[in-house]
Amino acid sequence: MRIVAHLIALLCAVVAIALSFLVAVPVSAAVESDAGGTPRAQGLGALLVVLGLRDGEIVDSGAAWIARGMLLAIVVVLVVAVLVERSAGARKR
Repeated sequence: MRIVAHLIALLCAVVAIALSFLVAVPVSAAVESDAGGTPRAQGLGALLVVLGLRDGEIVDSGAAWIARGMLLAIVVVLVVAVLVERSAGARKR
């Protein structure tokens, strides 16, 4: 049973990593970015705008909500992974 729990946690981690890469698509569609800075800095800046932590113009509110939902999904998936691992550890004792 512990092996199944570890596999579920591993799958959750893979899904979270995939979502973290894919969240850039709606973020870049949601925020009008300037040409200055590195692409990584522009991406982080756009993410902060979507989260409301930085001033900027959101040109597509639907894409912004998709990005927020994907970020929430990442958090939920990681919480599920931690809970599955903890339950597997609790059964071991």
